[in-house]
Amino acid sequence: MNGWQTVWKADDFALEMQRNAQGRHRVVAAEGKPGAVVIAQFEDRVLLVRQERPAVGQTLWEFPRGFGDPEDTNLLTTGVRELVEETGAQAQIANSKLLGEIWIDSGLQANAVGIVLVNLESSDLKGETDGEVDDSKWVPIHELSKMINEGAVCDSLSIAACAFLFSQSA
Repeated sequence: MNGWQTVWKADDFALEMQRNAQGRHRVVAAEGKPGAVVIAQFEDRVLLVRQERPAVGQTLWEFPRGFGDPEDTNLLTTGVRELVEETGAQAQIANSKLLGEIWIDSGLQANAVGIVLVNLESSDLKGETDGEVDDSKWVPIHELSKMINEGAVCDSLSIAACAFLFSQSA
């Protein structure tokens, strides 16, 4: 694994801490498979989910997201799967587009994350969910900047996804 050794591994989740010969560390989740953050769009609105984030002691509004699964064939598959699992949206890979790829924390996190835009044909969230999120809401795209400035959206993945979304219309 290019000089990286596992120094700690979670028992119940695909997460490990690795160290190389130079004493540097990195965190690898999902065996290094890239994750996805999803901008679900219907007309002029995007979908945010509210999820408890114990690591920061808060419940946050953010875009749906998650790590890749072994059966995911690409970032679009990961993004659409995560969107459907978390929200029950009726999403299709044919209506999705990869806007870009980022590194969560290039000094520590080894997984890349794709920014996936999914255009939905309806705002109905009728499908079953995995129960990970506490709530969801549709927000007009033009309100995202205000929500970021006010701290209502404050996680780095959602803010990075907004940058990609805003650059599409620039």
